[in-house]
Amino acid sequence: MSPYVTPNKKLTFGGCIMIADNNEHNDYFKDILGNFADDSGLDYGMCEMLIKMYITEAEVLIYKIDSALNIGSYKDAIRLIHNLKGTSANIRATEIASIALLAEQALRQNKIEEVRKLIVELFSLLEKFTK
Repeated sequence: MSPYVTPNKKLTFGGCIMIADNNEHNDYFKDILGNFADDSGLDYGMCEMLIKMYITEAEVLIYKIDSALNIGSYKDAIRLIHNLKGTSANIRATEIASIALLAEQALRQNKIEEVRKLIVELFSLLEKFTK
């Protein structure tokens, strides 16, 4: 694995985002959990489980997006970003969905360096679930 490296931050992938299993979630997690539960009508336990699954899958998607960019597979990167955007919106992670939309638009305009910066931002936002 060769994650994209910026001068200020190196992305690391593969299970590095640890999720609390004992309801000791931070405010960011709790806000998204509340919005998701309220909007979906699902109980909090189900929403919590779905958000934890989302975090794991989103981390994998971000790695795959980065890998696709590194090998020039922009069509695959667009598909993966679109998937991340949709799943993020579904669980009400609106910040991540908005940045994914910007990344998708930038990639469609062939602004690869802008996309790389947005990918770093996506990963940082994903980390907010656990800080």
